[in-house]
Amino acid sequence: MAVKVFNYLSYYVGWLACVYGAAYGMSAMGVAVVALLVLIHFVLTHTLREEIMMIAVIGVLGTLVDSFQAATGLLIYQGGYAKAPWLGPIWITAIWVLFASTINWSFGWLKGRTWLAVVLGAMGGPLSYAAGERIGAVRFQYDYVLTMLALAAIWSLVLPAFFTLAHRMTRLTAA
Repeated sequence: MAVKVFNYLSYYVGWLACVYGAAYGMSAMGVAVVALLVLIHFVLTHTLREEIMMIAVIGVLGTLVDSFQAATGLLIYQGGYAKAPWLGPIWITAIWVLFASTINWSFGWLKGRTWLAVVLGAMGGPLSYAAGERIGAVRFQYDYVLTMLALAAIWSLVLPAFFTLAHRMTRLTAA
């Protein structure tokens, strides 16, 4: 139980460090905080190989989702790459890595509950970006309502897909 609470709280600490770091031009700070939290996660987990594989895959796929959002102009990230503004910045990848560390732990109860993941994705994803926008880590390129609806559509697909992927990866690594 204590590990799940730590996992849950570490996600929010890491998210805040990344978002505030990006907003204030210190993206490396957030990435360093996430690296430390993920290392602690690896020490606490009893399924290290499985966790490393899942975190790597979801970190890459999540970065691709955010890169798509940047490439379409839906979102403009602070602390991005000058030569590749369409690529999700390193602090976004750090958030995805940290999020992936919650899938088997603090958010493990969502596995197999696809419709709940759809609803939570449609609500939680846009709210997270809206908070990041208020803090100054990301800008919405288009109308606020339009952006929130687009994010809701994206996240209603992404969250259940990532939980389904994690569930399948768990079964494959256990075999």
